[in-house]
Amino acid sequence: MNEPGNPSFSRAVRVACWLAFAAGLLANLLVWLSPRGASLDNGHAFRQFQTALTTRYLVREGFRFDYETPVLGPPWSIPMEFPVYQYTVAAAVRATGAPLESAGRAVSMLYFWAALPALWLLLGLWRVARETRLLVLALLLTCPVYLFYGRHFMIETTALCLGLWFLLAFVRAIRDGSLPFGLLAAALGIAASLAKITTFFSFGVAAVLVMAAEIRSRPREWRRLLVWSALIVLPALALTWLWVGHADELKGRNPIGGFLVSSKLHEFNFGPPGQRLQAGTWLKFYEVTRAKLAADAVLVLALVGMALVSRAQRGLAAASLLCFVTVLGVFTNLFYVHDYYFEATAVFLLVAIAFGLEGLLTHRPLPTALRCALVALVLVFQGAGFWREFGMHFTSPPPGPPPLAALLDRLTDSDDVLVVIGQDWNSRLLYYCDRRGLMVPGGYEQNLAALQQSVSLLGSRRVGALVVTSNFRQHPHAIVPLTRMMGLTPRPIAEGDGAQIYLRQDRLAELATRLAGAEMPGFQIKRDYDPAKDLLNAEKEINLTAPEWRGKFPMASPAPARMTGIFPPGITDLAGVPVIGTHAPNSIYFDPPPGARHLVAVGGMFAGSYEKGGIETSDGVVVEVWESLPDGNQQRHFQRMLFPRDHVGDRDEFTIEVKLDRPFSGPVYLRVDPGPAEQINYDWVYWRSVKID
Repeated sequence: MNEPGNPSFSRAVRVACWLAFAAGLLANLLVWLSPRGASLDNGHAFRQFQTALTTRYLVREGFRFDYETPVLGPPWSIPMEFPVYQYTVAAAVRATGAPLESAGRAVSMLYFWAALPALWLLLGLWRVARETRLLVLALLLTCPVYLFYGRHFMIETTALCLGLWFLLAFVRAIRDGSLPFGLLAAALGIAASLAKITTFFSFGVAAVLVMAAEIRSRPREWRRLLVWSALIVLPALALTWLWVGHADELKGRNPIGGFLVSSKLHEFNFGPPGQRLQAGTWLKFYEVTRAKLAADAVLVLALVGMALVSRAQRGLAAASLLCFVTVLGVFTNLFYVHDYYFEATAVFLLVAIAFGLEGLLTHRPLPTALRCALVALVLVFQGAGFWREFGMHFTSPPPGPPPLAALLDRLTDSDDVLVVIGQDWNSRLLYYCDRRGLMVPGGYEQNLAALQQSVSLLGSRRVGALVVTSNFRQHPHAIVPLTRMMGLTPRPIAEGDGAQIYLRQDRLAELATRLAGAEMPGFQIKRDYDPAKDLLNAEKEINLTAPEWRGKFPMASPAPARMTGIFPPGITDLAGVPVIGTHAPNSIYFDPPPGARHLVAVGGMFAGSYEKGGIETSDGVVVEVWESLPDGNQQRHFQRMLFPRDHVGDRDEFTIEVKLDRPFSGPVYLRVDPGPAEQINYDWVYWRSVKID
């Protein structure tokens, strides 16, 4: 392999490089040891809370291949990466008794600092000047993405450290034909790949380039070098493939965890084929690079200086840039969505930048004072970039635990399970409550079959509460079946902080005791709620195909199959025509004829529901059309709110028409719910005709 040589640095520049390293180390320590910006709510909270929750259960239960991340219900194991970082933190907590969050940040920082010697030694193998290596370390220590995310409760620095030590051992093994280094490289490669395959990929590309360079310099040994390289790297790839299969099998056992298996995440990980060919994608990568990896001025200085270095140095810089760019072209969408993923590959860009800066710092025509000033300016630019992007996390306090968590902690027991709708599978609430949970991902809210299966797998555990925090709150008819299935109150016991809480009915008697001495500002709590007096608790199913109902629905084609509601339907004469009379809340279900894709329904509100005046009138209803899908989900095709007491136009009959470009795939139902105030008085609705064809 060609060596870049050892350029001559002046004594003053040499001192400046040492000072730059010291300044970078000091800045790193000051930021990382600052009490500000240390909350799990900073940066990518979703990822941090998930990692912290996994680690908490590793602390409690010890190491397991099917480690638990209890956010999607039972079985509680939905493994992603192999928990190298998480178990390191858990071991530290068990050994020292340190708080979980403090240990997580400390381990992340220690892995980062442990990566620095590997990088120093690795560059030394190519005879990179000591001053240039100092610049690389200074850039790494002050790089915004490392400076900010490096102390987060995340696995990135662990993967970076293992990757660098793997590459160092791999180079020694390939160059020297060393069996001990080969075994060490294989072990480190396995650990790095299992810890985070996307990070290991960058170092895998570097390993391929090292092998290619060695084959070029020793062409007669190409077979031995190729076989030796394969023997080192293939075990990591094989074990990672086995781990992914094992993880997919565990995730597949979860009734709602199937969306996390690797085959379903393919497009999220790699992106659609056209994404990497779009200019906007690479513009986004450039914006992240200039904002969070290296400032514009630093990039320009490196580019100018690259013209002044030797051919061998430019070759090393180009190889390093290739490692940086290649991973962007493979895991395109991951890097497009998450800026912290650049921790996996930013080190290669910083190495290339250091080579460019070396060209300027060793260029004799430039005054020594200017060359020394350039070193200082680089650190100033990096620090300014960090403060511009992440300074807000250090000037304002973190949000802290949500008030909702404190209330749920009082209302539920430690072994209860929380079901949460509206927060996807973000485990922040579960972390602060310290509860196992069933976070219902988007699209599963009305998949009653899957949710029923999850609840049935709870065993001796019980659902302590249902928390609804999204627009799903506007569909009480969809919530009632869930609460009935889980043994919860059909109405929310508490509302506030953007959430509704439905509590176990057998806990209502304890409500006063559980909330004794608690102010809970911002929450409205129904301390005197009596489910026995709640009509929503009495919604029952009626079989409309039973003999007593046959022939009574000439206005419907096909005739309805069943109904759920508080009151049975009534066949009423309206202006000489029979209509189906109903009272909210109710649903009337129809089985569409084969191939049917068209529904027309004509209905309205009885005049008596809004003409009596005073408070003895309806406050309005919500009329909807829903379709039950084969996967258990429900799809809404129509919604209208009627307020006939206040809006004269809502007193007229209305016509609903639904046309699909496909046949209906399951039962279709007309749903009528009380208005926004959830008062059911005089909520009388009729259907003059219903036709599905």
